[in-house]
Amino acid sequence: MPGLAGPEVVARIRARNDPAPTYVILLTSRDSSADIVAGLKGGANDYVTKPANEDELVARVNVGAR
Repeated sequence: MPGLAGPEVVARIRARNDPAPTYVILLTSRDSSADIVAGLKGGANDYVTKPANEDELVARVNVGAR
């Protein structure tokens, strides 16, 4: 996402204080431990690196739907 980092997007979503929280999965090419920790600490529910396995991504989306 040019001009906007994933953790910043998550922070904006969380700042809305929606009555039903949005389940957020960061899908990114950033795969260092520091990036993953920053994304999760920033409020993401899950973190998936590219290239993503389609079956795994669908399974993670289904977790959020539970």
